[in-house]
Amino acid sequence: MSDEELLAYMREDGMGDVNKAHHPSVYDEYDYRHGDKQLESYDAALVRLSESGTTLEQAEEMLANLGKDVSRFATEERAELLGQEEALQEYIAGLEQVRYDRQGNPVDADGNLILEEIASVDELTGEDFSRPSRNVQLPKIPNNVDSAIGAGGKPVIIKKNIFEKNARDHKDLKPSQSRAILKTVLYTPNLYGQNQKASRPYNYVVISTKGTDGKNKLVLLEVNNGKENVEIVHWHYIRDNALETLKRQAEREGGHILILPSENSKEAGGLSSRTHDLSSAGKGTDLFGNAQEKGKKSSSKKIDDFGEKIGGARKDIARSRIRDVKNMTEKDLASLKKGADDILSPANIIRLHKEGQMDEQTARQFLAFHNVVKVAKRKFLGTTANMALNKYRDAAVAWEEGRQVAFEVTDEDVREYMKAFPRADEGRARESLNYTIIEPYTMFMRMY
Repeated sequence: MSDEELLAYMREDGMGDVNKAHHPSVYDEYDYRHGDKQLESYDAALVRLSESGTTLEQAEEMLANLGKDVSRFATEERAELLGQEEALQEYIAGLEQVRYDRQGNPVDADGNLILEEIASVDELTGEDFSRPSRNVQLPKIPNNVDSAIGAGGKPVIIKKNIFEKNARDHKDLKPSQSRAILKTVLYTPNLYGQNQKASRPYNYVVISTKGTDGKNKLVLLEVNNGKENVEIVHWHYIRDNALETLKRQAEREGGHILILPSENSKEAGGLSSRTHDLSSAGKGTDLFGNAQEKGKKSSSKKIDDFGEKIGGARKDIARSRIRDVKNMTEKDLASLKKGADDILSPANIIRLHKEGQMDEQTARQFLAFHNVVKVAKRKFLGTTANMALNKYRDAAVAWEEGRQVAFEVTDEDVREYMKAFPRADEGRARESLNYTIIEPYTMFMRMY
């Protein structure tokens, strides 16, 4: 039967609704023939939904409108509509997984904060400070800072609502300045203490006095035994006179602003009774700003569910694509306009493989990395997303020129990352690129 005949039969049998049809095999036959078009529609719709920031209510309304006239599913629009429908269903399911607490912070179904770990403060994006959408877990703070404030090894986090509040309260701060404050104060401070010990006993200030930029920097943290994390409350620059006022306030409330001991600091012994047996395993700076060794970086512990949380491809969708690679017939291929699709599209990868121009392993690599690019665009934006896209394009060029295709972190990638983030050393650059590009790629390869 021709496509026209199949559509005509579908209009007579179920009016486009396969669930009401007496012969659903007719629908299956038509959908099988146009699976590539449906896949393209699905990918395009999912990207549009994500990039436009469509809300849950908007997506649900769009899905409802799509099903109002079911007879459209028995026309030439069927493949495109099915792709849109599947994209909306998946997009809605993803949004429903992300809920919000009373402060507007993303939480899971059990009400626990959804935290996104980063390997470096440099990975905080401009949007984190201007239009935040996530809670962030920062790299582990040095041991001496942890011990000084009594953190007990708990992670240090910034909640979405705190990003918003700090932006409102300190409009003068640029993202680059916020990153500099957080990075300097949390990992190389020289003062700490409680300036409101009586009124706010859980709050600790950590301070870095004037460095090369001539500015004092402060971060306020809540260290509460009843909470699983140490929560940053705010950060900003602080003038000399305000710092003196802070010290006097601390004395009035029975607290102290103390020098943070480091391994070679002479003050460490003299202040030990006030610092609860400080450990010097991790080092900050001394009072004069002399840099000491930083604490070790922490790596992500949640990469296993990377795709489920932030990706645009479920495992069943991923597997269906590789089935398409294996099962697409020459007749199906004839319906595609050769060369019309960009080489980066999944449909064209499938076509190239079925035509014998691309081996199965290479097709799997491109399909997997296609998902990495989509994830990077949605989650990381900026430099990392551009690097993922450029790496994908470079692989496409290598394939076209008959060279070996490889998705791995190269020395050039590391140099590019360090150029974008000057404060990142080579080890941190490689760790970040592995976390944001290579580990997701490895996960998607396991799916296919």
